[in-house]
Amino acid sequence: AHSAVEAKDIFRAQKLSEDAKSLVERAVREAEVLPETKRQLQEQLALESERTKSAKEAIEEGYQVFLEIEQHFAPACIEPVAGNGTEAQKHFVDAPRELSSVAGHLAKQSWEDAKRALDVASSHFDEVLSLVHSITERRRHLHIARDEAQGEIEAARADIARGREYLTE
Repeated sequence: AHSAVEAKDIFRAQKLSEDAKSLVERAVREAEVLPETKRQLQEQLALESERTKSAKEAIEEGYQVFLEIEQHFAPACIEPVAGNGTEAQKHFVDAPRELSSVAGHLAKQSWEDAKRALDVASSHFDEVLSLVHSITERRRHLHIARDEAQGEIEAARADIARGREYLTE
């Protein structure tokens, strides 16, 4: 704008001055929300960090459930969720790695990078819980199927007993 004034190009100087004013106003608006943005990111970081414990507990529970299925049901029953525990552990390792990068992003005031890392960590935790949930749901469905089959087995035994009685008469 200054060089336009020196060149006596008033219209160009006015346009550049208005552009500069808009940029300053935008910068001021963005600066006003920085403390709130930082607070929100720090709050989200604290919440996601707390998920580390619950994700670890979920993996441990999922492992016990997997062992229970493996011990009490046919090998084919575990196939739909085979590998879920391993995948859950991979996501569990990746989530804290992302969380540790958030502090660096916050220190550099890289708000978008911090938000992105928090979202990725959250996604990893969500995946851990989803994979473990699949294992526990598999167990629940197997128990339901076993319980329903028990009635059918009793009915078949009764039919066999009646058939034997008929044959011995």
